[in-house]
Formats: sequence, C-alpha cells, structure tokens
Amino acid sequence: MSSIESIELNVRSYRSALKSSLEITVNSLTNSHLKMESILHPYGNNPDIVDISTLVYTLLRLPSTLDKTKLVVMGQSPEVFENGGYPNVTSWPKCPPTARRRVRYFNPSIHILAEIISSISDVDDVVNSIVAYQTEWNKLHHLLKLHYPHLRDLKKAIHSKNIINTLKITPKDWQNLCQSLGKNYSLRFTRIYNLHHNLRIRLLAGSWIDYTKTTQLWWRNIEPHLASQKSPTKADRPVYFISSNTHSLL
Repeated sequence: MSSIESIELNVRSYRSALKSSLEITVNSLTNSHLKMESILHPYGNNPDIVDISTLVYTLLRLPSTLDKTKLVVMGQSPEVFENGGYPNVTSWPKCPPTARRRVRYFNPSIHILAEIISSISDVDDVVNSIVAYQTEWNKLHHLLKLHYPHLRDLKKAIHSKNIINTLKITPKDWQNLCQSLGKNYSLRFTRIYNLHHNLRIRLLAGSWIDYTKTTQLWWRNIEPHLASQKSPTKADRPVYFISSNTHSLL
C-alpha cells in the first residue's frame, strides 16, 4: 500500500528531473514509481506477473501511436513547443486515446508524441501512466519471447486462445486486454513481441502564466454558452469545475 512518503518521493523524483527541460528515460523514473506500491499498479514489482488491469487501464488512456514513439514531449501550448524546437506541432496528425480527451499530436517520421498539458496534474497523470505502461509492456514482451520462440508461434496461440493459459489470466481479462488494444489487437501483439520499450520524456520550459493562458483558452469556448442562458452568468455565481468523476462533487 502506498505511503505518503513514497508518493511524495515519486512526485519529487520526476518533477525535479523534468525541470531541466532535458530528455529523461522512463527507466530512470520506474524505481520510485514502483516503490509506491500503488493500488492502481499492484503487481508492478513482480517481474513474473503481467498486471493486466494496469496494462488495460493505461492502454485506454494512452494513444496507440505510443507503440511507435521514442520520445514524449509535454508542453502547455503550440507556442511553447515552437520555442522548444518543435514548430508547427499542430500540423502533426492528432492521436486521441479511448478514455482521455487530452490533445496529442504524433510525428511518425521522428517518432515524437506531443502532449498539450493544462496543469501540473496533467504532468502527474502522463508520467505515471507512461511508467506503468512501459513496465507492463516490457514484462509482457519478455513473457511472450520466453514462451514463443517465433512470431508464428505467438500468432497460433492468439488464434487458439492458448495464450490465456500462458499469461495465467481469465477469459474476461483476455477480452478486456484485446478490447484495450483495439480492433487490430493482433498487430499490436506483434509490436509487443518485437519491441522492448525504452521511452524518453521531456517537459518543455514554461511558466504559470502559460498554464493561465491555456485555462483562458479553455474558458473562452465555454463562456458564450453560459452567457446565452437565462440563468445568472459567471459574474453572479461561482463556477465549479468537475475534472473527471462526478463523485468528486461529494
């Protein structure tokens, strides 16, 4: 179970490393992440068990283009990306995941995934999701390589569903995993089989003002809808923002 100290250590570790605006490896952040023993990543420390629930969770929240990514770059706006050496990032193809609406762009020619972030909590979410994703991806990679010497053997196991026994999971877990991998789950299994991930992350230098600008742009799309209603506007009453879960109202 996570302790306050282990959580604070993990947060300090990656926030301090990212402040340099240099590229850092996900491997360098893995140790402090696993020491938390998070309830969202219960089998992270066990190299022999693929944490299927965690892998499914991260696959749904990260774009499939991460399979082909070498560097994840986070920035608060297109201007921050341009100042950081990535001009015209909005001209790259968008790549939304299934369960997150955060704006992402992917450049396949240089294998870079650009993440538009709006707050420090976005950084927390992205970093921990990617660390968990790479950890479980690589465990699955090693397991598949161990049991299936050739790719054709893996494909046969997927077709016959004997892979369920290899992974020591339930049919329901297998169904969830395939759904999280998408319609081309067989292709993505091929990628997992062939690739040991060594992702890098970079946070572009920005400021609190840039976060404010991002929030203002977000609000600019909402304000006209409030103004068109007969009810009092934001100037007359408080506005409550619910991040993702309605139970946060409690």
